[in-house]
Amino acid sequence: MKQKGTTLVEQLVTCALLTVFLLMVYYTFSTLVKHVKRLEAQTDLQRETLQAIAWFNREAGDATAGGFWDYTNTPDEGIIFISPRDANQQVSFDAVGRLLWSSYVGYYREDRGAPPRGFLIRRQCPIAPDWNLPAPIDIPTLKSMPGTERVIGHDVVRIEGDPDNEGGDPLDLKPLDLHQPQQLTLFTRLTDDSSRSYGLKISTSIFFRN
Repeated sequence: MKQKGTTLVEQLVTCALLTVFLLMVYYTFSTLVKHVKRLEAQTDLQRETLQAIAWFNREAGDATAGGFWDYTNTPDEGIIFISPRDANQQVSFDAVGRLLWSSYVGYYREDRGAPPRGFLIRRQCPIAPDWNLPAPIDIPTLKSMPGTERVIGHDVVRIEGDPDNEGGDPLDLKPLDLHQPQQLTLFTRLTDDSSRSYGLKISTSIFFRN
């Protein structure tokens, strides 16, 4: 009995259908992988931004209204405050129990890398402990002082302070009300390889404890 085999045309059609099927599987899988990576990146950005804003809230709360300077409406885009904590996060008092101010702490945005990427920088500069408040300084002065800095946020596009603050020259800053919370908002934006953007806005209120 003569057996019938497949023709060349049938084999080519089968290969073509199989190729189309494999391409569909690959496209679906690659799309899923990109989606998962995008979700992971968004989650990482959200977690990092929340951690940064929580850290700032905790530290700035140790300050006082007279030692809090908002430069978010200036090109330097940051905030400086006086802290009672030294580089080891220890608090000290004088002989009569008065809290001693031990360092300047600044949070500011800075573009780094190529292409430029917005980083949130925390910089702490120690000073001689004193219960009297030190003179206000600006962001460039803080950067020039000996101290330690750490990157605590990425993809930061803008820092927005309290709308009631004027910013600019520290001698012209509007006096802050000790009993009114100060606002800080971080705006971050992540752009993936397909030019899709994910934006995040997180705000916090700072209540001074000293």
